[in-house]
Amino acid sequence: MACLPLKTSTTPVGNAGLKRKHEGTTIKGDLPAEDLLEMRSSPFQNEKRVTMEQKSEGIESTRSQCCICVHQELATLKEEVKEADAARKSQSNEFECLKKQNDAGNIRLEELLKLHHMSRPRQI
Repeated sequence: MACLPLKTSTTPVGNAGLKRKHEGTTIKGDLPAEDLLEMRSSPFQNEKRVTMEQKSEGIESTRSQCCICVHQELATLKEEVKEADAARKSQSNEFECLKKQNDAGNIRLEELLKLHHMSRPRQI
C-alpha cells in the first residue's frame, strides 16, 4: 500500500511561520531537503567528523603521529645535508683543480714572457 503524503497546515499558527508544502520549506528558516543533503555530504562536514574521530583517539595517537612526522622531516634534512656536503666537496675539488691549472698557466706565461724578452734585440 502506498503511503499518502502528510497534510500540512495552510494557515499560519501563531508566529511559527508554517508554509505550504509546495513552497519548499515547512517551517520558516528551514532549508529545502536537497540543501540539507548537500550539507551532510559536504567536505567540510566530513572534515569535522575526522577531527572529532581524531580527538576521540586521544592525545597519545596525536603525539605519536607528531613524532613520526618529526622523524621523517629529520631524515629528509639529513639527506639534504649529505647532498649539500657532497656538492660542496665536488665544488672544492673542482676549485682546487682550476687553481692548479691557473698556477700552471701562470708559470707557463712567465716562461713565455722571459723568452720573449730574451729574443728581443736590444736597442742601443
